[in-house]
Amino acid sequence: PGSPAAGPSAGPASLEDAWHLVILFDNFNMNPNSRSRAVRQLRDFFARELRPEDRVLLATQEPSLKIRLPFTGDQAAIARVLDEIERLSAHGIEIESDRRQAFAANSLSGVPGRKAVLHVSDGIPLTPGEEVFQALFEICGGSGTGGIGSAGTEKPPGAGERGVAADRDRDPLQVFDARQLGPGSYQAASQAALDAQAYSVAKELQTLTAHANAQRVTLYTLQASGLKGPDASAAGTTPGERLFQFPAIGMVLRNNDRDSLQLLADETGGRSILDTNDFLADLGRMRQDFESYYSLGYTPDHSGDGREHKIVVKVKRPGVRLRYRQSYRDKTAMEKTVDRTLAALLYGFEDNPLGISVEVGEQTPGSSGNVSVPIRLKIPLFKLAILNHEAA
Repeated sequence: PGSPAAGPSAGPASLEDAWHLVILFDNFNMNPNSRSRAVRQLRDFFARELRPEDRVLLATQEPSLKIRLPFTGDQAAIARVLDEIERLSAHGIEIESDRRQAFAANSLSGVPGRKAVLHVSDGIPLTPGEEVFQALFEICGGSGTGGIGSAGTEKPPGAGERGVAADRDRDPLQVFDARQLGPGSYQAASQAALDAQAYSVAKELQTLTAHANAQRVTLYTLQASGLKGPDASAAGTTPGERLFQFPAIGMVLRNNDRDSLQLLADETGGRSILDTNDFLADLGRMRQDFESYYSLGYTPDHSGDGREHKIVVKVKRPGVRLRYRQSYRDKTAMEKTVDRTLAALLYGFEDNPLGISVEVGEQTPGSSGNVSVPIRLKIPLFKLAILNHEAA
């Protein structure tokens, strides 16, 4: 079991204990005001908590991924790039962006120490358009395909032709309780909520978290919009805008955005920072996660099978809440080699305990336009051990 560190002044003993934090600003799911608040508090957090050996990488998504600042511990550079990011365009949730942002997790796998990605966003709809289906439930007529009094909507028992004519005279933008129209319309409206689940991206997000777990990357999510209630500014304008003031629709909107952020964090053992306008305390707890933890190990029956395996951790103490990776992939030796190579190429991290060196000789033109390049691999003999495997 680990024990809490003395604090930011107690630096890690080795590079393996350094903190490498990736901050991804999702400009397609965030408005400028939310981002400004997040940037302001992140700048304050780094000024107080970032240690000399810690490294931060800043990136934006708009629509393609762009690394704004490679891994660095330079406080001035981090502050300068945060200012630049704050001035960028932010599109909120107007544009549907790619929900499977793996952010080159394979290359992060080869980076030494513990890795985390802090996803800053107003929220990613877990079921895009679910609020529209909820609106259909609130509008009498329910199914959204036939309208009020159509063939797809049953009239209340005993209503006769008079009931149907009355339905046709209703204002289609006026909001009614669908249950007052009889069991048929209520059933059609209820079906709308089920139809919405066909557009859920939960499976895609779980694929993303499984990939992050395979690379030993922890996902943290920060809801930049913070704690907010229904927007009263739209009340009393158009009927369509008034419709979205319904508590049930507002709840669907809020839960739809936050459920995805909760899923990303829970599946990878991270934290989700939700429903708060002051992020500093939660950012501090994120820092503590990398200084106070338990490391549990065991030897599985398989070794390097390249397959994904589920993880379940249980404790006997009541009231204890566990956060841990829900899965991992037992990587093959080739996968691990590729990951380390990507980390060395992209981020400059090297792990060469044997002191191996490579010398590239002079190029020699060959036949058919080919070029011969001699390469000499040098391995210090004193670093090697000779094992004698004699036949039994």
